[in-house]
Amino acid sequence: MKTRLMLFLLLALVPLCSHAAPPIDPLRIGTIMHFGPDIRTVGEAAQSILQPTGFQLVLPSEDPSDTVAILDAPLPPEAQDAGLMSVKAGLLRLIGRRNRLVVDPRHKLVAFEPKRHSMAKNLRAARAVSGAFVLQ
Repeated sequence: MKTRLMLFLLLALVPLCSHAAPPIDPLRIGTIMHFGPDIRTVGEAAQSILQPTGFQLVLPSEDPSDTVAILDAPLPPEAQDAGLMSVKAGLLRLIGRRNRLVVDPRHKLVAFEPKRHSMAKNLRAARAVSGAFVLQ
């Protein structure tokens, strides 16, 4: 009788435990935007922010020179010690309003590009990197 009661209780709890929590978007996790003197460029800061998320910073295969220019830009003063925010918000602050964040959540890839590119060119470049980018 005692064994049946324990088994019943265990089986009653299974539905409660079997519901998986929704997946967590690593780019929505909070990060502290504070960079030491060794971080001097947008690219170095972006790598620093992305490192614990498992995402990688990549260059698009079409016209990577624009992305290289973004990555090599000096760290903006407003991003140097911006405080607590999501990883995505931190990346957007780093690249500024003239640039776009391109994310491939499936392959955990991130790229930057100027907003002046046409949407068709953006989609071609994004697909060339991984095949499944989401423009943000």
